[in-house]
Amino acid sequence: MLKNRWLKTALSCAFVSATFSSLIGCSRYAALPPQATSTDAERSRIRDSIENPTFQKLYSFGAGWDGANPSGTLIVDGGILYGTTQTGGAGYAGPGYGSGTVYTIATSGKERVIHRFKFGNVAGPTQAGLTRIGDTLYGTTQWGGTGGSGCPLGCGTVFAMNTSGKVRLLYSFKGPPDGMNPTARLVAVSGRLYGTTLAGGPQSDGTVFEISTSGVYRSLYQFTYGSGGNIPEGDLIYAGGKLYGVTYAGGSGDCQDVGNIGCGTVYSITPAGIKRVIYRFKGGTDGDSPSSGLTWWNGVLYGTTYFGGNQATCSGGCGTVFSLDPTSNRERVLYRFNGGSDGLLPDAPLLVYRGALYGTTVLGGNGPCFPYSSCGTAFRVSGSGVESVLHSFQGADGYEPYGRLTAMNGVLYGTTIRGGTKCRPELGCGTVFALTP
Repeated sequence: MLKNRWLKTALSCAFVSATFSSLIGCSRYAALPPQATSTDAERSRIRDSIENPTFQKLYSFGAGWDGANPSGTLIVDGGILYGTTQTGGAGYAGPGYGSGTVYTIATSGKERVIHRFKFGNVAGPTQAGLTRIGDTLYGTTQWGGTGGSGCPLGCGTVFAMNTSGKVRLLYSFKGPPDGMNPTARLVAVSGRLYGTTLAGGPQSDGTVFEISTSGVYRSLYQFTYGSGGNIPEGDLIYAGGKLYGVTYAGGSGDCQDVGNIGCGTVYSITPAGIKRVIYRFKGGTDGDSPSSGLTWWNGVLYGTTYFGGNQATCSGGCGTVFSLDPTSNRERVLYRFNGGSDGLLPDAPLLVYRGALYGTTVLGGNGPCFPYSSCGTAFRVSGSGVESVLHSFQGADGYEPYGRLTAMNGVLYGTTIRGGTKCRPELGCGTVFALTP
C-alpha cells in the first residue's frame, strides 16, 4: 500500500480507493483557507531574498513497465540520482500494479529503470530510499521475503544491489517476535546498517535492527505499546555516537483519532541497543504524530510532526516544524502550519541547506488537485521559524511530495508520489522535480 501507510489511513481517514488505498490527505482538510499570520512581513522579506526560486518537472512516471508512485529520498552517485518507486515494474502486487522499481534519473530528466521487483524472495514495494556504501546500494522492501507465517505477502526484506541493478537478498524478516514491514531508509554507521520496522516485535509495535553488509542480522530493540513509544515510522539518523528516531505513536497524551495511543516520541538508541526517550509530544499546539526522520544541525535535532500545531484551522492540527536539544530535552515549535497556502501535513525529513531548513508538505498550497483542494508544497523555514513557500504543486507538475529533498550542485531534487501527466489523469503516477532556491 502507498504512503501514508496503513496506520495513518486507519487512524485519520477513510480509504481513498478500494485497492492500494493510502492516506493522501483527509477530506476534513480539503478546503482550508489560507491564514494570515503576524510573520507575513518577515516572510515576504525572506521570500524576496530567496531570489525567485525556479521549478522544473524532470520526469512523469508512466506505470506499467516504468515505475510509479515514488516516495523515497533520492540519493546522488556520480552526478546521477537513484530512487525507488512503490509500484510499477514487472512484479504482481495488486490489480494493475507492480512490485516497484529502482531507477536512475539524470539532471536532464532521462530516466532508466535498473531493477523491477518481482513478487517473491525480494519483492516490493519499497517505501524507503536507498543507502550507498562503496559501490553498493542497500535498501528495504515492505513485503516479500521467505519468512513469517503471519505475513501472507512476506514480512519484508533487506537487500543489496550493484549500480547495474543486480539484487542480492541480505535478510528476510520473520514477523513477531522478529521485525516486520520495514518502511524507513537504512543509515550506514562504520560499515554497518541500522533501520527500523514499522511492525514486528513481541507486540507488533516495531523494532530497531542492525545488519552487516554480508547479512548478519541483530535485533537491537523491540518497541512495546506505552510511554516508551511505538510504531517507529521515521528514518534513523546517526550523530554524536547515537542513533536518533521518532515513533508515530506512544508516549503520552491523547492525540489520535481512535483512542488514546499517545502523541509520539523522539528517542535515542546506541549501537549496543540502549534506548532512551528524549521527548514525548503533547499534542494540541505542540506537535503530534511525527512520522519522518530527524535532521542534525549544529548539535540540535530538527523534524516535523504530521499533526499538531494550529488547532484553529485544522482538526487535530495541520503539522509542525520543531527543534529539540538532545542534551536538555528542550523542544521548541518553530512553525505551525495553517493548512492553507503555507502547507499542510509535513511528512518528509528536513534538509539543511545554506543556513535554513527545506522540506515539503503533503497537501496545502494553492492547488487544486482531485480529490482534494491542494497538491502540496515545497517550503523553507529559517532558524528563527519563518516559513516561506518555494513552490505550490499543481498536479501536472506533481502531487503530494513525500521524500526528503536532495541537494546537488545548487539544485534541490525531490519526488511526488502522485501527479504528472502520463497515467491515471485524475491522480497521476508521480514525478521527479528540480527546485533552484
